[in-house]
Amino acid sequence: MIARLPSRANVPVEKGKTHTFAIADRDLRFFDAETGISKNAGIGP
Repeated sequence: MIARLPSRANVPVEKGKTHTFAIADRDLRFFDAETGISKNAGIGP
C-alpha cells in the first residue's frame, strides 16, 4: 500500500515498519499490477 501523508502530519513513520491507519472507502484507488493503469476509471477524482 502506498499512502501519501501531508507534510504537516506530526507522526513518526519508519521505513519497513507496520503502521495502522484508516482510510475512507471513497479514497481507495486500485491499479493493475502489470501496467500500473488505474482500475478506477470514471470513479472518484
